[in-house]
This record gives sequence, C-alpha cells and structure tokens, in this order.
Amino acid sequence: MSEKTDLVDYYAKRANEYERIYQKPERQKDLAVHRKKSLLNTSISRTDAEGNTYQLRRLENGDKHEVLKNFPCEKEVREMIAGLAVEISWTELQYYWFLKYKLK
Repeated sequence: MSEKTDLVDYYAKRANEYERIYQKPERQKDLAVHRKKSLLNTSISRTDAEGNTYQLRRLENGDKHEVLKNFPCEKEVREMIAGLAVEISWTELQYYWFLKYKLK
C-alpha cells in the first residue's frame, strides 16, 4: 500500500473520532493553542528530507499510524505561494484558517 493510500485510509477510519474529540468542551483551549501553530503537545516522530513532520497516532481500535502533521502559519503559507498567486486572502477563525487566492 502506498504512503498516500495509508494516510487516506487512516483519516477515513478516524474521521468520526476526530469529530467527537474536537467537540469536547475541555479540548477548546488546546485547539486555540493549535491554531497558533502548536503541535498539541504531541511529539514529532520524524522529519523527512523535505522538512515535513510526522507524528505517531493510535486509533481507538489500537491501529497505529504515522501521520503527516505540518502546521504552517500565515507567513509560511504566503511564502509558499509567493509568485504563484494574486488576490490572496487569509482568514483566521477560532480553530481553523482559510486561504483564498487566484492563480497567476
């Protein structure tokens, strides 16, 4: 199985669990920290040659997966698309951010 397929399978299996976790009132403070480029106190298991970071995560059923976990901030995202996009709009919400742009 490819790495991409493994990640798709992992998130498909974990989607309902994430929904329950993210809705818990006691998680809201941590999610706010996450929004500001935190790793939610979960250690990075490795960094690949391209600088991507990974964490080891375990599902409720005991399955263990290595998950890509990059948390770019606005400045990093703008640097990534510099020269490729125009009309760039960054919207930061309480727990998430959105990027809207037009390709050059």
